[in-house]
Amino acid sequence: MARISSDDIERVRAASDLVAIASQSLVLKPSGRKLKACCPFHNEKTPSFQIDPQLGLWHCFGCGEGGDVFDFVCRMENVDFPDAVRLLADKAGIELEEDRSGGPQAPKGHKERLKDVCDAACDFYHRELMRSPDPGAAAARSYLASRGFGSAVCKRWKLGYAPGRGKLVAHLKKQGFTQAEIVDANLAYTYESKQGGKSMGPLRDRFYERVMFPIRDRAGRTVAFGGRVIGKGEPKYLNSSETLIFHKSSNLFAIDRARNSITNNARAVVVEGYTDAIAMHEAGIDYVVATLGTALTQQHVRALRSLRPREIIYLFDGDNAGQKAADRAVEFIDQSVTQEAGSAFIDFKVVILPDNQDPMEFVSSKGRDAMLQALDGAVPLIRFAIDRRLDSWDLNSPEQRSLALQAAVELLATIKTSIIAEDYCNYIADRMSVRGRSCDVSTVKAALRKAKPQTAGAQAAGSGADQQPRGMMPASDSQIARYQRELLALALRYPLVQDELRADLSGIDWEAGMPAAVAAQLFPSDGGSGLGFEGGTGVRDVAGMVAALESRVPGSSRYLSSAQMDPGDDQAAALQAAWEMCFALRIQALEETIRQENLKLRDWNSLPQEEYDTIFQHVTDLQKELRDMRLRADRKRIERKG
Repeated sequence: MARISSDDIERVRAASDLVAIASQSLVLKPSGRKLKACCPFHNEKTPSFQIDPQLGLWHCFGCGEGGDVFDFVCRMENVDFPDAVRLLADKAGIELEEDRSGGPQAPKGHKERLKDVCDAACDFYHRELMRSPDPGAAAARSYLASRGFGSAVCKRWKLGYAPGRGKLVAHLKKQGFTQAEIVDANLAYTYESKQGGKSMGPLRDRFYERVMFPIRDRAGRTVAFGGRVIGKGEPKYLNSSETLIFHKSSNLFAIDRARNSITNNARAVVVEGYTDAIAMHEAGIDYVVATLGTALTQQHVRALRSLRPREIIYLFDGDNAGQKAADRAVEFIDQSVTQEAGSAFIDFKVVILPDNQDPMEFVSSKGRDAMLQALDGAVPLIRFAIDRRLDSWDLNSPEQRSLALQAAVELLATIKTSIIAEDYCNYIADRMSVRGRSCDVSTVKAALRKAKPQTAGAQAAGSGADQQPRGMMPASDSQIARYQRELLALALRYPLVQDELRADLSGIDWEAGMPAAVAAQLFPSDGGSGLGFEGGTGVRDVAGMVAALESRVPGSSRYLSSAQMDPGDDQAAALQAAWEMCFALRIQALEETIRQENLKLRDWNSLPQEEYDTIFQHVTDLQKELRDMRLRADRKRIERKG
């Protein structure tokens, strides 16, 4: 595998603006020096995701994820670090000089091997479908032909047939894949013993006697499969389970084929089935993707947002299941549907097909032009949702009118301060004015002011970013760990902190792991200047130092991204905060040492007199040091207040 040089990585890092990249899929709002948004990696309504533009770091205080621009792309695109570098290099127009010759090649990562084994399985399934004389393969070809998918379509989409009976496992083993790789890709499984849960017996193909639809990532690599039973049987569709490279809540079928068209047409259409997506593409409507046996999720929507469509159309079957799925789409009514979202605005729309038809049936019977006409006539999601809510109540009944109004304004609760919410207040008032009964818009607006969002996703996901640091940090973080993280971030950013408190910072007993590793770079034990130390109050290239620190201590950017204190450009405020934490840490360390020494003195009968006297004197000295330190702290506080 080709290696990317450290120089190229730093060139890409320097050319990649985290704010610009994140704003392609997130609605970022200023919050002091930082930017906030709803996290793209878990469902929430209250923003707990933040970006520090100066540090070039991001962090979510709901799910705990964070890091630099490469970490963001890795999570958003579900790719490994090298692929994240390549994606960003492509965006920035940087040509990477990857070393593809000389010396032994670096071993492929586990994710890359899982994609390799899935690609190999895809080739195997496709050959079985196209060439095998097996009756099962013939039945698969007949089924696909009955759906209008002839040989040419099967080749274009590399559809396949899974014979089962261990044939795939045998083939993959001949290709050099290990049992662990085959199982981890969810292509096979073993039975587990009832005692101890240990795997036993031979590997068994996960899919058998099914038509196979390969699921690919945005780069076109196979990451999973959907298998449809031929004839009768349950389940009708069997999808790959979650793996290291496949997540149902974020992967979309046909995203590799649709991505360019979605960007070029500024439109994305979402359907529910594999065959629906294929039929639409074959009809020349190629900005279509499909969900994978699950309802549309926030992660799906955010994946589409990164392709910069101006509208996302949910194309649902006309049956009851399709309409219920459309009802669930109301969870995507958030700030991104408002004009205030700026460049991140997306117009969400809904199409319900007539006569209980699914998209494949409709485009096959009515044709491409009729489907395009249906898409052009899509109803805005908010209006569709309001209509569905109001239609479920008897608007002639006084009691039900009140409940209907409450149900309708709940949909606008998350965007109540936007211009579009005010427009829809007028729409609700008009809809509720029936048979001589009028509804004044002021009544609707009053109800909206009291309305609260129907879902509680934000509370379940975690605390918002406006809370105090204690509530925002993971519960497992001790006060010491929090203070050390904040101190390191302040020392990295503010020259005055390193200049004034260098001796105090060097004397802290940093916790093992990341705190100690970062501190060693900032405050070397040999007394050197340390990373970024320059004295005085001058401005420094903080983002560059964060990048340099990450290259020396991998994972440090993610660790520092959750630091909360933000004194802005106030060096004095930063120094005061750092000074307070320094003293708190040193006092806490002294108190703990005194406690440990006192525990030894409790067992005074078993101690030799000389050892007892030594420990007693040590405790006395420590207590005096503690008193002096507290007095010094009090004097400092008085001086600063004066």
